[in-house]
Amino acid sequence: MITQSQKKIIEYPYQPNHILRIDAGPGSGKTFTLLKKIEYLVEQQNVDPQEILVLSLTNKAVENV
Repeated sequence: MITQSQKKIIEYPYQPNHILRIDAGPGSGKTFTLLKKIEYLVEQQNVDPQEILVLSLTNKAVENV
């Protein structure tokens, strides 16, 4: 289930060359939200997946992507 905060991030308008930073505590759903945001960009806003860069401080998040 997607929370209102997550929905706000997922549906945040796409802006080329813009950084969208998400700060939240452990277990709050950051990786899930990130994956849903990518899905939304690709499926709803026709963003080329090769133009999406994901940076993470943990290998776990990267492995999930």
